[in-house]
Amino acid sequence: MRRVAIFSAFLLTLAGCGDGHRLVAVSGRVNIDGKPAPNVHVQFEPIGSADNPNPGPGSIGITDAEGVYRLRTVWPQDDGAVVGKHQVRINLQQPLASDAEPATAAELRARDAALIRQLPARYNEKSELTFEVPADGTDSADFDVTSK
Repeated sequence: MRRVAIFSAFLLTLAGCGDGHRLVAVSGRVNIDGKPAPNVHVQFEPIGSADNPNPGPGSIGITDAEGVYRLRTVWPQDDGAVVGKHQVRINLQQPLASDAEPATAAELRARDAALIRQLPARYNEKSELTFEVPADGTDSADFDVTSK
């Protein structure tokens, strides 16, 4: 009986442990050149500060046929994003114009590099995009980007 009580206390202690990062629902729409953008990878990375250098996990989402995405944290996988300011990166998951499937690993790597270059670096590898995730979440984290 004593072992059960100790084990129960241990489980309750674990249940109270957490990373302290508050997640809220975040969704939005991505348009490229004014049109809904399907199969676009949207990444939110929390921006740390001097008093909070580790603000929490990043979140990702992939747009549907209408350009709509919903964020999920990378690790652990939970719905939403951490409250606060984020750097945003937008990458294509497939070519803007349909191409044949790559046949070799080298062709696949070249295609993936080309996908990143299809949008200006200011949207992905050198992103200038930011978004402030509000405390009550949002369904309007929208981005209108251009392919030029």
